[in-house]
Amino acid sequence: GYLTYWYITDTLALLFVSVPFLISGLKPAHRIAAGIFFLIFWRPFLFLPVSSKFGLVLKELLFGVDAAGRHLLRNTYPLVPLLGLLLIGTVIGNRFACFRMEGRIPDFVRSLQKGIAPLLGLSLVLIGVWGAAKLQLFGGAGRPLLQTLFYPDKLYSLLPFYLALFF
Repeated sequence: GYLTYWYITDTLALLFVSVPFLISGLKPAHRIAAGIFFLIFWRPFLFLPVSSKFGLVLKELLFGVDAAGRHLLRNTYPLVPLLGLLLIGTVIGNRFACFRMEGRIPDFVRSLQKGIAPLLGLSLVLIGVWGAAKLQLFGGAGRPLLQTLFYPDKLYSLLPFYLALFF
């Protein structure tokens, strides 16, 4: 029953308690690379076929619920993409602290604003692929898979857009 409603606070609590110990030795470049990797490659794992209930719950906790397929949980905030966000956030937060200690906040803001255009472009590409699949521009074979894979949501296609707005 508890796992049926896995809330965002549960996911964040688990990440905040466990991740600092796991990443303390990672260089910022490795954190960014791992975060980007997790954010890019978590989505295809939704389509992995799983036979056992334990495997299904584990898949749903790590990668989310595939609403189109068999699932046990009603909704999840998957650990893998949120871990990716947390890894990237630790690097940005550390940079902010360094700039703040040096009294160079305007330089920090300018450095973030340089990332706006690529993030907006990435979001447009992801949403464009979803739109093309929805309009059947790719043919009928892979259309449902592409629509599901690139569906614009808060942790995938729209995430770069949200980050760009934040920056």
